[in-house]
Order: sequence, then structure tokens, then C-alpha cells
Amino acid sequence: MTRVRRNRPTWRRDAALAARVLAAVGAGYACTAAVVALVARALPLTFGIARSEAVVVAAMTGFILYLMVLLWGFAEPRQGRVWG
Repeated sequence: MTRVRRNRPTWRRDAALAARVLAAVGAGYACTAAVVALVARALPLTFGIARSEAVVVAAMTGFILYLMVLLWGFAEPRQGRVWG
């Protein structure tokens, strides 16, 4: 019976996965929060809608944006681009 050799030791693979999860969840949340805050401030100025409605629209858009960032973070083959 032949043993299958892995390219990396398991601890390196686990560390890479933990770094990718941290990048996708943490940095994705920070990026999404910044965009939601910007959109909530910009909507009343550009379209003249009420501030409360702008916050609701920005928050709902933030859920979709955060999901897209999370999915992209795990689909991107290079980890450096996720952190960038």
C-alpha cells in the first residue's frame, strides 16, 4: 500500500485556512461596514430621501454585499488578493 504525500504539513494548511477565514469574516465585515456607512450618508445627499430610509436601504444592501465578500473570499485562489 502506498502512502499519499501531501504538499504541505497539516498545520500549515490549517493555518492558511484560519487566515482565510479571518480575512473573509473580519476584513469582509470591516469593508461592508464602511460601505454601508458611506451609502447611508450619501443617499440623502444625492437622492434627497429621508435619513431613516437611507439607513434601512444601506443596511439591507450590506447583507447582500457581506455575503458576496464572504463567497469571494473563499473562492479566490490567492490568499494575498483576499487580504488586499
